[in-house]
Amino acid sequence: MDRTRIVKSLFGLCLALGFVGANAAIVSYQAGDPGTSLGSATPNSDAAAASFDAAAGALGSINLINFESAPLGTFSSLLIAPGVTASGLGYTGAATHSIRAGDRCGSVCGFNTTSAGRLYLDVDANFITLSFATPISAFGVYITGLQLEGETVNFNDGTSQTLTLTNFGSGAQFFGFTDAGNLISSIVIDTRNPSNTLGDFIGLDDIRYVTASTSSVPEPGTLALLGLGLAGFAASRRRRKP
Repeated sequence: MDRTRIVKSLFGLCLALGFVGANAAIVSYQAGDPGTSLGSATPNSDAAAASFDAAAGALGSINLINFESAPLGTFSSLLIAPGVTASGLGYTGAATHSIRAGDRCGSVCGFNTTSAGRLYLDVDANFITLSFATPISAFGVYITGLQLEGETVNFNDGTSQTLTLTNFGSGAQFFGFTDAGNLISSIVIDTRNPSNTLGDFIGLDDIRYVTASTSSVPEPGTLALLGLGLAGFAASRRRRKP
């Protein structure tokens, strides 16, 4: 067997054993409904959310956080769902992120997007960190009141990643991404941009996420045994060559 066929055989063995990720690309979903306000229809955002849900659902069960059971008021750290914590400070350096009812100031500051709901997470012109006790591989959220260029979503999936939020012109929008095969422990939504250190006042609602599957991540001992086996396989092929 020539070297190329050996390499293909080893790769096939790794793939069959689940040690090679089949899809590790980040795929994002964004669409907006500019100028819309509390209680208005959001068809573009909803279509993006539906596309995200279809893709994320293929990775596992989708968890939803709509904040309807969250306590009203400000916080610096708040458990918003089992194993999920929101933390951070507002633009003054004080604990001014909050759970609000209805809206803050119409389409430009954030509002509830849950059908028949009333609560949402208000981000006070700074960044907020969403931490997951069990890593995730897909994340989506309705964002309201976004007005600045260059606001970002940041995370680490083994490599530091930054995705830029599109400014559709305040109102409501949906943002989501899938990152199959990778583990993400936190999401940072940063409302600041290079020309505005104050940041943007936005609302977050109807967060959804998929817990990452770790079944394809081998233990170190398993990797070592696999490596020895593959090395032995390659050596045996070399010895058989005339």
